[in-house]
Amino acid sequence: MHGDADWIVPAEISDEYYDALVDAGYGEQTDMYLIHGAGHGTPECFQLQVREIVKNFFQEYLWEKNIEL
Repeated sequence: MHGDADWIVPAEISDEYYDALVDAGYGEQTDMYLIHGAGHGTPECFQLQVREIVKNFFQEYLWEKNIEL
């Protein structure tokens, strides 16, 4: 997940990282989201839809299945 207006870390860095994960065989566990108009930690990064994507990722890959958020 990266903002396309990030002035600190170019979005291309995340694109390259995503491609490397897919090439390494982690495509089923990898998604790439580009947030239009978002900079580095700007309010666009904290929209409800973005928070839902992060929450779903945590639930799917990082927490035990029986933990409710």
